[in-house]
Amino acid sequence: MRSYRQRMALVTPTHAPAKLFLRHVWQPFIILATFPAITYVAFTWGTQLAWYSMVNTTSASVFPYPPYNFSTTGVGLLNLPAFIGASIASVYTALLSDRSILWLAKRNNGIYEPEFRLYTAIFPAIASAVGVFVYGLSTAHGMLWIVPCIGIGIFGYGFVGLGHGVLTYLLDGYGNIAGDALVGVAFVRNICATAIVFAATPWMEALGMYDLFVCVGCLAVFFALLGLPVIIWGRSMRVHGAKRYMKMARLQYDPRGL
Repeated sequence: MRSYRQRMALVTPTHAPAKLFLRHVWQPFIILATFPAITYVAFTWGTQLAWYSMVNTTSASVFPYPPYNFSTTGVGLLNLPAFIGASIASVYTALLSDRSILWLAKRNNGIYEPEFRLYTAIFPAIASAVGVFVYGLSTAHGMLWIVPCIGIGIFGYGFVGLGHGVLTYLLDGYGNIAGDALVGVAFVRNICATAIVFAATPWMEALGMYDLFVCVGCLAVFFALLGLPVIIWGRSMRVHGAKRYMKMARLQYDPRGL
């Protein structure tokens, strides 16, 4: 085993040529542009984080004031329903994900398709959009605090359940290029989350809470429905992109003998 100092080093030296290392700066963007399924994963995961940022940003702007008059602690505790929903989603995915793909594979003559992972993501995708609507519209009407909390909980369930489904699909369907693919997904995710933080307050001031979450909810429905074309045509996309996939797999930092 290497020494503690070597294991904790900020920089790990590599004997690979610099060109081999630096090409991973642009390869994630090539993968995003040439594999539609990975683009779908990136924007689905990114928009989910964006809606979560929208909920957090608007709650900090709305709940300290009438009719809620929450303290700083109360606003912070609004994350508790999301935690509960996420915990339920963790159990849901753990129980159903692997069991469902075995059942679907048996019905498919024993052949497993990575798109089977997305079947368990359908209900969380719907729940995510429903949670956004419940939270936003109930808050806009000043309903009892428990109603927005239920919306946040439903969204937390959808957020984790959908994220598990799409990320597992990426790893199963595009495992040999997962390193660069996940870098591209993380880049899009962070761009979406950062943009919404800056846009949330002026967007709310321009439209008001009600119209804001009508827009956000409709966008959430749109991105939730993007999973259906991938379920239907995902296999065809993988077949069509097989040569590109093999080429990109050979360009990964740790080639797998392809």
